[in-house]
Amino acid sequence: MAKRSAENNPSLELLIKEAAPALVGKFLSHPDFTSLGLGVVGQAEGAVETAVSEIRRKSAAASFQIEQAASEILDQSEDVPDRLALRIVEERLSDEFISRYRDTVGGLNRALLRWIEAPSVFVEVDRTWRFQRFRETGRFYEGRFVDIPIRLSTDDIECDKLEQEIESQLGLVDGCKVYAWNDLSADPRSDRIILLVMSGGQNVRVREWKTGQEPRPLDYQPVDEFLISYTPSRGMIEVCAQDPVARRVLGESFAKKVLNVDLLTRPLSWEVYNLWRFRETVELDIPAHLKGRVLATTVIEASITAGIKGQTFSAKCGPKDDMRPFAKRLLAAVRGLPGAGRIVRVVIHVTYQPHGRERASSFTFALSGKNRSTVAGLRQRERIAIANALLEHWKVVEKYQSLSGAEMSTAIPNILRLLDHAPGPVEADMIEGLGGDIALLNKASITVRRGLADIVLLEDELWNVGDDAVLKADGSVVAVDSEKREGPTLPRKVVEQYEIRTDEILHEILSAMTFVKRTGRRVSETKNLWRVGSVEIEGVTIPVWIARNLDNGEVCAEVDTALRRMPDLPQGVVLATGVSPFQCLGSHVVVPITSCLGPGKEADAELLKTEFLAGRALAAAGERARLLQVGATLAKLVVPGKGEIVVNGKTRVDATRLMVDAANAGGLAVPTGDICGEGMDHPRQVYGTALWKDLYPKFIESGGRGSWRIAR
Repeated sequence: MAKRSAENNPSLELLIKEAAPALVGKFLSHPDFTSLGLGVVGQAEGAVETAVSEIRRKSAAASFQIEQAASEILDQSEDVPDRLALRIVEERLSDEFISRYRDTVGGLNRALLRWIEAPSVFVEVDRTWRFQRFRETGRFYEGRFVDIPIRLSTDDIECDKLEQEIESQLGLVDGCKVYAWNDLSADPRSDRIILLVMSGGQNVRVREWKTGQEPRPLDYQPVDEFLISYTPSRGMIEVCAQDPVARRVLGESFAKKVLNVDLLTRPLSWEVYNLWRFRETVELDIPAHLKGRVLATTVIEASITAGIKGQTFSAKCGPKDDMRPFAKRLLAAVRGLPGAGRIVRVVIHVTYQPHGRERASSFTFALSGKNRSTVAGLRQRERIAIANALLEHWKVVEKYQSLSGAEMSTAIPNILRLLDHAPGPVEADMIEGLGGDIALLNKASITVRRGLADIVLLEDELWNVGDDAVLKADGSVVAVDSEKREGPTLPRKVVEQYEIRTDEILHEILSAMTFVKRTGRRVSETKNLWRVGSVEIEGVTIPVWIARNLDNGEVCAEVDTALRRMPDLPQGVVLATGVSPFQCLGSHVVVPITSCLGPGKEADAELLKTEFLAGRALAAAGERARLLQVGATLAKLVVPGKGEIVVNGKTRVDATRLMVDAANAGGLAVPTGDICGEGMDHPRQVYGTALWKDLYPKFIESGGRGSWRIAR
């Protein structure tokens, strides 16, 4: 096909040039383009040229809609969507249309015919092809597996129930709509089902331009789309969505509502590609059970990071060439460069003997990053099975699984301690010291191995570990000095570092606390506070947050400030990962998560209710101003009818104590000099501008004549 030009309407110009005139005439006459004033473009000589000349006189804004339609048609004229469309047409449409469709010559003419006469097929091709591209590029994509494959057809899917669950879990106030169809893009024997979830996206405001008028605001709500795929024969759920939390929620919602899987007893698993083994060797052996069927396997392309963000070095060779010398040269080129040498892409060529055929055949597939693969897009089921078997044998595939309810009950106290130390990196022995089971945490992807620490400090001397260390057969590590001389031998767990994944911990906590309703995506209010949903207590729906590190004075003050500055909300509950010095922050009750765990460490909604009601009663008690101190540097000022606020810092706490004592001694005011001390002449200098804005005049007011008191 010719290339699109750089003219005002390049796609439209190319479509008119390449497509059959009769179809172009029908396209230009379509009701969608009545605003162009073309009327009915017949087949008379010169009719199309006249219409095109009229369009060329229009502005780019006026012809935008027809140009977009032409662009979509050109996209679908490519080989992959063209083959997909033929299968859908033969499955869905009448014999008369199928006959005309087969007689239509050229991918562009067939795409144009679909757009004009079979718009539903055109839309289905677009959605299915988009799903394939998401999966193969790995963008916004993730795959999960159920433990036992469950048979399913589109007739079994109760879309209304799935819609309600997704609306609830993602907080889609405008609702959503689910469409399901059989995927006809793969092997004809494929049983894959695709679901499209459509909802209202984030509202957008732009300024609309019209000739002769002042620009005016134009508000609209674009469509937000998610794609879900399920392959019953593999028990695989695939999700395409931009937000990682949405991907996780959509997969689990499908498993619960459509497949009826109890995720507490049968958690979903997932696979990640570990390309590190290709850094050590590019030789690929053939497993014993595939010998005779698989004839040869070769790495024909490898790419590694170059140490500069976004840049890579690549080596390529033919299927019969030896990649080893190229790979060695590639690694040597980046040795010593920070952040370089990580394998980010490999392409593998496989020669095999197809079942029931005499001649050998071959195919290639690519792996990129952690979850990008072209394996699932291979056209034949036999090739997909061979590729998956080879990857498993080469130990490229690492399998992970969410924690079951029983595992979470055992691990939750330790996981909460880890959250206080996230994101890390932290050493393995520190994780074990906190009570963590590294094998279990790795399996759930709560911790991720990041390699050996670069340097360690031993007896006031720095030693290199990282890439320069010597690994012994027993797993220990020999450190070296700056001259590469061997030094002390260290247990691997002392120098092996892990990243603690905050998102995974939060997800596991919420999965265990099933009574917390996730009313949308998690909102990070600060780096230590997340709004995660709501819970119903005594018929009232209250907001729920999770907060960590509240035993740290600065963090506690930060969280308190964040909570008080939110819009008016009903009194809610802050679930603390550890010990909290106060039972209330802002107007909300603080409840340690461990207080909500039953005898078997399982989350208990009744325990949360009891703790919340007790804390609420305490917050409402007392008619005198109080200063609840935790040590010399942290306190909470509680003023009846006004609320409460955290004060951090010894000077601030002492100044507040003077005013509280004076208030409880008869409402006396305290002179500015007593509050500020030497060198300052206003309390704002003591508290700082930001905190003073919250204190004055709600909690502290002027007492007149250079004095200050607790607000009445």
